[in-house]
Order: sequence, then C-alpha cells, then structure tokens
Amino acid sequence: MLLGSQNTSLGRLLSNASSMMGWSVTISLALTAAIASALLPAGNPATAMASLAGQLLWPAAMAEALMLIAAICCFRVLWPGRWHVAGYDPNLVLNTSYNTELELFEAMASGYAQAADRNAGGLTHLEKWLRAAWLCFIGSPITGLAVYLAVKLLALSQPLTAGAA
Repeated sequence: MLLGSQNTSLGRLLSNASSMMGWSVTISLALTAAIASALLPAGNPATAMASLAGQLLWPAAMAEALMLIAAICCFRVLWPGRWHVAGYDPNLVLNTSYNTELELFEAMASGYAQAADRNAGGLTHLEKWLRAAWLCFIGSPITGLAVYLAVKLLALSQPLTAGAA
C-alpha cells in the first residue's frame, strides 16, 4: 500500500508540473510578444504609446523571468528519474538459501522498505521543485504589478524633480 500511495503521489506531482509547465510556456510566449513589441520602434510613434511601452517593458521582463524559472522547475520535476520498485531481484531471492519461510518474507519486506525509503526521498525532492515552480508562477503577476507601479511612480516623480532643479 505504501508504494501504491507513493505511485499516486508521483502521478499527482507529474500532472501538476505538466499543467503548470504548459501555462508557463504559454504565458511566457505572450510576455515575449509584449517585450518584443515594446522594444520594436513603431512606424509613427506617439509619445503616449512610446511612454506606455517603456513602462510595460520592465514589468513584462520581470514576469517573464519568473515564468521561465517556473517552467524550468517543472521541467526538472518532469525529467525522468529513478523510481524504485518493491523488493529485490527475484533471482537474488531464489538463489539465496533461506532456512525458513519467515526469513524469506523478511528479506522481501526489507527490499520493499528500502524501495519505499528511496522513493520517499525522491518525492520530497520533486515536491520542493514543484513548490518553487508554484512560487514563481504565482509571484510572476505580483512582481510584474509591483515593478509596473514602481516604474509608474518613478515616471510621475521625474517631472517634479526636473522642475525643482
């Protein structure tokens, strides 16, 4: 039952990482388009439009960076790793002489416990990567908004300091 629940947990982690990676890549592509449009000069740039593009460049770039980090973390979760199956190689068990049936069951249980312990460590490792991906994914729009507000406040304060000088 333990390895069965670990297998279920692994499937859940892979499913979450796969879904988040899809969203991260999609949002990343949209942010790349926003960054590219902010960097490309328009044919007849209006001052307001150029100013808006400049104000959106850094928020989009920061959000893009966090989305890419989230996608990389998801990629790490999805990268095939070593998953240990229960027990020992049957040839090892069959070629070793056990005095009693109890010793045979103890050896099989020992192999099951070793696999469960190794899988528990692997699951913990993958959970950390997925948690980092979630933090970056959720932090991306928050960071983008914070940078946008900072750029906006900086833009508003510049005419005041220029006029004071």
